[in-house]
Amino acid sequence: MQATLAVVPAPSISEIVSLHSTNIVILHYNRFSPIQFAACIPREPNMAISHLIKEPAFFTKFKITPENAFAIYAKDDAMADFIVNGDIMIFDTSKTEARSGKMYAIEYLGSLLVRFLWIGADGSWRLEGRNVNKEAYPDQTFSAEQLASLRICGEFVYRQGG
Repeated sequence: MQATLAVVPAPSISEIVSLHSTNIVILHYNRFSPIQFAACIPREPNMAISHLIKEPAFFTKFKITPENAFAIYAKDDAMADFIVNGDIMIFDTSKTEARSGKMYAIEYLGSLLVRFLWIGADGSWRLEGRNVNKEAYPDQTFSAEQLASLRICGEFVYRQGG
């Protein structure tokens, strides 16, 4: 999943509102590309915003705070064995330390990738797409010296069909 990033100030990523005396959390996301309101995923100017409503129990269950959550919309099938075009994914921006075998939203050269991360014995990273079509969605390997070009924006928390 890739998108070009625009550098503009990022607004608040969520808001807590009351509905029938029950608090709910509204996560805002761009319905048409996987760019969202996180520090390393700035908001595109004039983008169409959709809303994902979650109850506070959701955040408790997944051990995430609304302030650290961001939602993105999958616009391709790079992770097709688990996430398909149209799914909505939620990531935790407080979890940016690389851990092998975890799925992350990763900024690379102005694009956002959602991939599994595998750390080699030599310190290299392999970003793995979960699509059998490796010609269209090849794995990418980065040496320890190349890691400065990557930035983990958040660890995967949840997906739901879009």
